[in-house]
Amino acid sequence: RWEQEHFLEIVVAQIEPYGAVRACSERLSIWPFRYEDLVAELERVGLTVETTTFDPASDGYVVVAARARAIEV
Repeated sequence: RWEQEHFLEIVVAQIEPYGAVRACSERLSIWPFRYEDLVAELERVGLTVETTTFDPASDGYVVVAARARAIEV
């Protein structure tokens, strides 16, 4: 199921001054991933996680990654 394409529909509604509602929507293709897979992929391309708000009980999180810094001697 993780490797299958999923869909996310985003709808924005605008209320016109005269009361009418105008809606615009877009259906996006997404492929979900596990946090562990994200971290592994970041490391594979030379990035390390600097900060994260990941919590398995939460629906969303933020990850900040950067290139690994060289150790100066």
